[in-house]
Amino acid sequence: MRSALWTLETSIEAGQSVTSTAISAAQVDLASFTACWSGLKAGETPAACAAIAGSN
Repeated sequence: MRSALWTLETSIEAGQSVTSTAISAAQVDLASFTACWSGLKAGETPAACAAIAGSN
């Protein structure tokens, strides 16, 4: 949670809108989920899965 708040603060200070920041975060989350799901379907546990679980 701290990372998300820090990212939001940094983005706002850089002049980005909250909407733009939220969309960027959603794109990163979707890419991570897609990589995790693809790996799990292939019988692997990729690093992206740890990020989704909050371990990273």
